[in-house]
Amino acid sequence: MIIIGKDDVLTLLVHLGYLAYDSEKECVYIPNEEIKREFSKTIREVNHSATLDRISECDRLFNDIIHCNENAVAAQIEKIHVEETAPINYNSEESLRNVIKLAYYTY
Repeated sequence: MIIIGKDDVLTLLVHLGYLAYDSEKECVYIPNEEIKREFSKTIREVNHSATLDRISECDRLFNDIIHCNENAVAAQIEKIHVEETAPINYNSEESLRNVIKLAYYTY
């Protein structure tokens, strides 16, 4: 299955039994208490600071590009490349593509 959008994710979660579908209301819901507790626990424990840091870095990257600060742009791309790419895939085009998407937070 290729997941393209949120509807595909919800459909998959329904098929796996994590969610159920209410055809009258045309919406999904969490079908039992055990799964509700797990969803709640997961959502409460998520730390968004890394995401917020990456968004701030993206803002700085755009600013550095606008102001032609090529050294800062190169440093940021290299930082993300080192952080996000496994050594075995470091020189692949796909890894660079993913680094660029992450750097500009466009995935």
